[in-house]
Amino acid sequence: MKKFIFFIIAAAMSFSAYAQSWTASGSSLYSPISSSSYVGIGIVPAYKLDVNGKLMLRTVDSQNSVSRSYIHWESGALQLGTPYNVYGTNYVDLKPGGFPGTSQHSVLRMYYIGSIGNVEDNIVLNSSGSSWFMGGRLGVGTKTPTTLLDIRGGIRGSELKICHNTNTSGPDIQLHFQGNCWFNNDGNVGIGTTTPNYKLDVNGAIRANEIIVNTTGADFVFEGGYHLMPLGEVKEYIEANHHLPSIQSAAEMQQNGVSISELQTQLLQKVEELTLYILQQQATIETLQNEIRELKK
Repeated sequence: MKKFIFFIIAAAMSFSAYAQSWTASGSSLYSPISSSSYVGIGIVPAYKLDVNGKLMLRTVDSQNSVSRSYIHWESGALQLGTPYNVYGTNYVDLKPGGFPGTSQHSVLRMYYIGSIGNVEDNIVLNSSGSSWFMGGRLGVGTKTPTTLLDIRGGIRGSELKICHNTNTSGPDIQLHFQGNCWFNNDGNVGIGTTTPNYKLDVNGAIRANEIIVNTTGADFVFEGGYHLMPLGEVKEYIEANHHLPSIQSAAEMQQNGVSISELQTQLLQKVEELTLYILQQQATIETLQNEIRELKK
């Protein structure tokens, strides 16, 4: 009984000493305690202010008693801004990883609440997972981005995919330099054109030191059974069509373009046909020369 009475007296004295360290001034309460003192709420303090539990710092609208901004710590998450689910407000949610009952990675979310129940994740930074940015323009290497993503510098990666609009079935990549460079889902590349119909479709001039084109060649001209059109028929064809046999007309070339591989094969074919014509004429010349010699004997 004596021990219990002693405990009550000691507790009362302690409370009295503690209470005397706080001073009321109007609606304010302050403590003139020394700089070496600590304040603990729900815990023996190890810091100037040590709180074990939820923490809320807020400003309240005096007209309707609604919190307009706050700092809130609860369940391993720090929230800054206006309370969740209040119309037309923004707040930041930071969840450091590694807390008991939480994932091992950290997530930073910046929300915008356009209407009650409609919460938009405008910015999400995830240390292990998907991240996204849905708020205006983003500049990398620049403070004044002029497009949704404005990068001033090099880009390096194993894959780059850019959709020119929200329609993911459209062209994957559209790049603008001094013209258009377009990559579509068919695997075609267009330079100077937005509708490439070939693997590389260029609307403009191309300059290169060397171009290698796969071709079949024209050795078939020298194989047995090849029909060499007589020169008389060649003459008639040219007079009627104004171009060589097996070669497109100028009008067709201007309208459809030409296949370099096909044209090279056709031109080589004509060169080899010319060689056969020359050999035939040489044979005829030699025959005539022999006949002339016989006549001179």
